[in-house]
Amino acid sequence: MTQKLLTQTAAIPARFNIAAESGEVCRLLKVIYKQTVAGRNFNFEENGEINLIIAKVSEWLVNPKKKIGLMLYGKPGNGKTTLATAICEMIDKLFWSPYSNGDVYDHIENKLIERRKYVVKKTAGNIVEIAVGNLEDYTQKIRNSELLFIDEIGTESIIYKEYGSKIIIDLLQYRYSRQLFTIVTSNLSDTDFLEFYMERVNDRITEMFDRISFNNKSFRK
Repeated sequence: MTQKLLTQTAAIPARFNIAAESGEVCRLLKVIYKQTVAGRNFNFEENGEINLIIAKVSEWLVNPKKKIGLMLYGKPGNGKTTLATAICEMIDKLFWSPYSNGDVYDHIENKLIERRKYVVKKTAGNIVEIAVGNLEDYTQKIRNSELLFIDEIGTESIIYKEYGSKIIIDLLQYRYSRQLFTIVTSNLSDTDFLEFYMERVNDRITEMFDRISFNNKSFRK
């Protein structure tokens, strides 16, 4: 029985993290975030709140003891998706670009180890559409992806009503049970989450995600 439990525990992968100092990651993430904001034709206004958020995100990215998920939430237009996109771009540059470490050969295990990684990026609505239209693609490319960013959770029911929410709930529960790296953004407040996803699911989201609230003003004004 003990051996079986050890085998089951070993099957859960180690949490993905960036092996660097949080300050170094913070500086790089801020540069990419500024570029992403500019790419959306907005002006980046540096302030204490956004600097604190970037610092918190950087600590989450480097600390393997943090929760497996990161949720950025708050009112529309204040940079949640832009920052999440910058996080994904940074990971892609560090782990998938020509400058990443690439593959290595494990001479002990006699196999090639894939070290390059990239983040699958989809909106909640996109995910529901894929799950409905092509279950195999959904399972292989989204549900089981090592690194996943889901934008705008809480909007899926607009497209497919309650069925869409069930798909997202099942996806989050599946990824939590397997401890798969997941970033999400949402415009829902704490109260809205409770009403939208019900208390049982809201508790699971609390267990899965380190949550960072965006209270700064909208970039769109």
